[in-house]
Amino acid sequence: IGERHIVAAKTQSAGRGRRGNTWSSDEGGAWFTFCLEEDKNINSDYYAKLPFIVGASVASVLSEITEKDIFLFKWVNDVYADNRKISGILVEKSGRRYVIGIGINVNNKIEKEFDRQRISLVDVTGKMFDIDEIMVKTAEKFYEYFSLMIMGGWAEIYSYICERDYLNGKTITVVNDGE
Repeated sequence: IGERHIVAAKTQSAGRGRRGNTWSSDEGGAWFTFCLEEDKNINSDYYAKLPFIVGASVASVLSEITEKDIFLFKWVNDVYADNRKISGILVEKSGRRYVIGIGINVNNKIEKEFDRQRISLVDVTGKMFDIDEIMVKTAEKFYEYFSLMIMGGWAEIYSYICERDYLNGKTITVVNDGE
């Protein structure tokens, strides 16, 4: 796949997140991937910020389409609404490409066993959404934010992220190799 192309699935049988975590990918969600080609003329520090750009893009699009400013970014790869995960993000490098995988619970029904941890847009708003539109808008917002960042607009994006920081004020525990 090349840059500015989206690969999407109606369902996934092997959806995954960081550290091999699984993601339930039932029909009705937005399960998609797109790429960003590495440019040697762009400072490599910008690429380290890609998970922030993706999280900001998802939160921004969900806020726009629902007209609700309730979507919070949990660094490094989740977006939350009502203290429940609505989206998972995975950014990986493959050769000279950054592969950006996003899963958003849109119109799918959350399984009862997960309804305390996960939520969908239909649960948040009570209405159905155009999944293709969400995927396209999210990719467009990502490229918009990436361009803004390399043009000197990181402070604006960072401010947006800080205003929507899910972990702000929370006590966290870091676990590394079981410790």
